[in-house]
Formats: sequence, structure tokens, C-alpha cells
Amino acid sequence: MRTRATGRMAAVLGAVGMAAAATAQQPFTKGTVFVLEHAGWDSMMSDPKDRALADALALVPARIRELSREVPDMPPEAPGLINMALGALSRPTVLTIAYDGENPAGGLFGYGVGLSFRMPDQAAATDMHSTITGMLRHEGVRLKSGAGTRFAGMDDLQTPVALLSMGPTQADGGWRYQAVFGTLQSAEAGLASLPASPEGMRPMFRVRLDLAGLSPAKDLVMGFAGNNPEMTEVFASLEEMGLLGASAIKASYQAGFTKDESASVLVVEGAKARAGALGMADRALTKDEMAAVPADVTSVYLARAGESGFGTILDGLARQESAKEQLEQGLSEIKDQTGIDVRADVLDALGGAIGYYMSDATGGGGMGSTVLMLGVRDHARFAATMSKVASLANAMGDQLPIGPGYIRLAAWKDGGADLWTLRFPGLPVPMEVTFALTPNWLLMSPTPQGALAAARQATGKGDKGMMSNAAIASRFPDAKGLVSLSYADTPRTMASGYLLLSMLGSAVSNAVRSPTDPNRDPGLVIPPFNELRKGARSSVSYTYWRGDDQVTESRSDRSTLAAACSTLGSAGWLIPLVAAGAAVGTAQERGMVDLGRPIDAGTLTRAAALALPGASRERAALLVLSRQGWAVEPTTWALLQQRP
Repeated sequence: MRTRATGRMAAVLGAVGMAAAATAQQPFTKGTVFVLEHAGWDSMMSDPKDRALADALALVPARIRELSREVPDMPPEAPGLINMALGALSRPTVLTIAYDGENPAGGLFGYGVGLSFRMPDQAAATDMHSTITGMLRHEGVRLKSGAGTRFAGMDDLQTPVALLSMGPTQADGGWRYQAVFGTLQSAEAGLASLPASPEGMRPMFRVRLDLAGLSPAKDLVMGFAGNNPEMTEVFASLEEMGLLGASAIKASYQAGFTKDESASVLVVEGAKARAGALGMADRALTKDEMAAVPADVTSVYLARAGESGFGTILDGLARQESAKEQLEQGLSEIKDQTGIDVRADVLDALGGAIGYYMSDATGGGGMGSTVLMLGVRDHARFAATMSKVASLANAMGDQLPIGPGYIRLAAWKDGGADLWTLRFPGLPVPMEVTFALTPNWLLMSPTPQGALAAARQATGKGDKGMMSNAAIASRFPDAKGLVSLSYADTPRTMASGYLLLSMLGSAVSNAVRSPTDPNRDPGLVIPPFNELRKGARSSVSYTYWRGDDQVTESRSDRSTLAAACSTLGSAGWLIPLVAAGAAVGTAQERGMVDLGRPIDAGTLTRAAALALPGASRERAALLVLSRQGWAVEPTTWALLQQRP
């Protein structure tokens, strides 16, 4: 009897499973692909600390109206059009992309795009429509109005691929200006698919994405491409990752404000089944991994990653057969020349966790205290790899024109940690980047002191770790296994970011001031530092699994400026580096700098004057210039070889 009951239960469960699988694999024939709703830019700056910035931005239209008198050849109607566009985008907006393969009446192959702007009143909506249609008619575009149009009160424009409808409309007691392109029943049709907001949160942004809705577009592309084999392979790989196909993942995101802070929630639905293909960790961070970060941390990001090693990075690069052959050839050449198997000796030897942090213990809490972290899966193998790398680096350093011994990757030890420091014996170079290898971590710091402190923390010789700090631990949930986390001590990091933030504030203030009207002055856009920092809350973000869904929650200070100041303090030092790189690239494109040209004698002499004194100064200059990508003119090189 028990056997018969078990058999019936198995049959029922099997039928349910087959039905569920069939349902999950049904093709996407109709529904919302993407929808975004935002509550208007003014509501993004509702905190009193941000009020001055909001007031300054409100002066932008007046400044734009002046530009027609200042910018030569600017069409007189341009300022009005720019202000109209900015005004529409700053208001509450809904953007919808949907698909209806059952009744593609509007064209666009069944897809439709809807855009809806909330307007202050009917007059504003009507004025906007008059301006747009007037421009179109001036260009000879024929619009259909009145009876027979798709939506009452809108005008229709038939394009080669789809029908475009636009105009003012009234809904829910308010006026909107809407545009619908292609097959879509309503510009705000996607609102019903948006997620409900958590209790106590007033949403500013809500987004919903259903990647299954891209499958019809994929079929269209494949049809036009004639079932190209390479494209078929790419699409198959995207389906494997859950980014295409009938069972593709869905995601929703919303951000807004609670009573005392800003908050956001990202949910990736059905991600569990695709976790491996997407590189998502399915195990939580351990207490030991979190304890590797000091308790006095000012900024940290830590995540599970690469559970089976980072060799999957190569697998992702070699999805196509042609790319795989080139990659394997390159890896084989590296192994022949160095004796290092990149996959086995490096990528597969690392994994498990990844992160970075800044702390007082590793250098005062600022940029100089940064520590990069990579989990180690095979300590013995990676230690041997680092020894090979050090030997190779030192051999290469000895071959540089400056001469042997000036550049060394020196090995040293501290307890159970192996360390390697990039040194410049005999040269006053203010840099000693250091790597530290512990049983569970590979650590890197810009200073040997930082690497040493990080290694001691990672081997249990520091403090009890970040979660022993009550101010940090209280910002994270207790009951959820976290697969990633980030934290920033906003009051601390704001000190490093305030100068850059105040400079950006000055840029805004100067941009909206009038060169002819002294009465239009926004004053101080950024509050004094102590006022901005007062009561600032730390920023946290954490990711965990909720059934088959991956959830990421974030919280930070309610003030947009305070949060931005903290972000600039944590990572703003990268901005000048990026800007400098972009400037060099632009200069090279415009012919102002040619990093590939040979060095002539005059250039070398001028560079030598800035290099080290003594007989080796020209060699030092050559090293500096070669680091910048300069080639060496053969005659100059021969002369250098003859010098002491």
C-alpha cells in the first residue's frame, strides 16, 4: 500500500514538474519587456542639505535662454527647445518597452515604446505639443489629427517601420504628454508590472526588466542574418546564462527614501539556476573571511567569487572556436617562455573571495591604506608562481638600460606570510608596492607597511575583524547569509571627498550665474563641511539569496550630496588619473604628442636634465621615457651604450 501511494505521489509530482517545465519554456508572445518610472528630479533632492543644489539647478533654464545672445549662429528657437526637453525629463516620467506578437497593429515587428511625461496642467501639455508638431510641419512632415487617430487627442505619424502617436492626454486626474512608437496599447502600460515598494519607502525610481522579451528580437536578427553560425553560438551562450530565451531571468530595481535614509532594492528573479553561468556565488561569506578586514575599516567591498577558481574567465573569453585557438596558443607561449601555466598556476590557484578595503590599520584610512584582496585556493602552487614571477621580473629589470640592480622585486617574510616588495635600490623612487601571501589570501598594498598590517590581520594577528565593530555590524542583517557586502564610513570618507565636491558645486554655481544679471546668484551650492557631515549615516550594501532570487539591498545617507561626498572620498582619487589618461589620449589624437616617435638627441638632453645627476642620468631619462611608450632612435641608443 505504501508502495502504491508512493507511486501515485511520484506520478503527481512528475506531472506537476513537466507542466511547470512546459510553462517555463513557452515562447514570449506578449508582455512588458522593460519599464522605468521615476518621480522627478526635484524629489531626488528632498533633504534640506540638498536644497541649495536643487535651487541652483532651477536656474538652468534662465541661463540657457541667455545663450542665444552669447553663442554665435545659435538658432533663436534652440534655447526654448532645450528647456522644453530638460523640463520634460525632470518631471515624473514613465518609459515602457513591450511586445505583442499576437496583434502587431502598430508595427515595429510587434514591439512598442511608450514615453509619458507628467505635466503641471493642460496648458503646459498643449504648448509642448504645439511646439513639437509645429517643428515637424515646418519640415514638411504630414501628421494625422482628429478622427481616426490611434489615441484621442494625439496626432499620428506613419514611419517606414512603425506608427508614432504623440500628444497631450489626461489620466488619473492629471495631464501627461505622451508618445507611443510601434505596437503598444498605452504609454504607461508597463506600470502594472512594477514591483511593490517596501513598507516605509517612498520610491524615486522603479524598474522592471524581463529578458525573455528579447527572444522575438533575437529571432528577427537571426532571420536577417541568415542563421549565421557565429551569431548562433553567441545567442546560445546568452541563453545558457539566462540572458535570452523563454526562461530568461527577470530583474526589478527600486530606489527611494525612508524616513531617515535613502534605500534601494535589486531583485534578480530565478538567478539560482543560472548562478554558475553568470558567475554568481551561491555560498555566503564566512566569519573568517570577514575577520580578514580590520575593525577600523573606513571603506570595504567583499564578495564570494570564483568558487572553482578564476579559470572560468578564460572559458568566457574562449566561447568561440576561433578565439579559443588564439587563447590557447597565447597561453602555451607564456608557459614556454616563463614556465608559468596561467590557468593552473594563477587563475585556478586563486578564488573563493575577492575584495578591497581602506582602514586606519593599513595606513590611516585614506587612499594610501588601500588593500586589494584575492582568495587563495592552492597556497603552495601560488607561492611557487610568485617566486617564478619575482625571478622573471628581476631578470627583466637587469636588462633595462638603467643597468642591473636598480629595480628588484624583493622577497621577505613575516611569520606565516610571504611578502614581495617592488624596490628601487639606489634611486629615490617614492613607491614600494607590496604583495603579501597568506594561507588564504593574496593581498596587495601601495606600501609595505599596509601589506604587513593586512597580512597580520588576515592571519589572526590583528584585531577581531570588521564585524566586531558594533557601528558596522548594526548596519547589516543578522539572519541572512551574505554573499557580498560593502560599507563606507560616510563621516570619515567625506573629509577626503569634500574638496572635489565643493569644486563641482562651484562649477554648477558658475554655470548658472549670469554674466549680465548680478541678481541671479545661487550662493553656496554645497553646505559647509561640518553642516554636511552632521548626522551623516554610513553607506552599506549587501547581497543574499532569497529562495531562487538574488537580492541586493543598499542604504545610505538621505542627503544626495553627503552620499556623493563619501563616494568621492572613497574612489574620487581615480578621477584625476582617468582625466590625465584621457587628456594624453586626446593630445595624441590631435597630433600634439606622439608617444611612438623616436627620441632625438635634443629631447633626450632636455629629459636628462630632469633625471638623476651623475654619469647615469641619461640612462635614467631613457628609462623614464621608455616607460611612457617612446621608442629609441638607434644612433642615440648607440651613444648611450658607450657612456658610463
